[in-house]
Amino acid sequence: MARGRGRVARPRRRAPPWPACHGGGWTRKGLDGKPEGGWIPQQAIDLPTSIEGYTLGSARANFLENDRGSITVGKYADLALLSENLFRIPAERIKDVCVALTLAGGRVVHSEWRGGSGAGPDHCE
Repeated sequence: MARGRGRVARPRRRAPPWPACHGGGWTRKGLDGKPEGGWIPQQAIDLPTSIEGYTLGSARANFLENDRGSITVGKYADLALLSENLFRIPAERIKDVCVALTLAGGRVVHSEWRGGSGAGPDHCE
């Protein structure tokens, strides 16, 4: 653990981005599912565009697209395995998906996967 200013700095869990994307982009609704139809639904962002913005788009914004931002031979093996396939579930359920496994530099740095052959939030702690 890192130390700073006389205190012990403990690692913090970061919240995944999709709850914010849920209301701000995909469904245009709050986490409670309201309002019906969403706020200004014509401004919704589709899932592929949103994911590209968080991955390759972020790498491009930091001038790192040559070695980050996509799963490509020769790039860093930094990725997160989610408990469910975001493209196969309703947008309203994406906010409940958990990060089951995180790889950084090809090494496991975070794991909440409890095993099993299925997927879903019940496979994460």
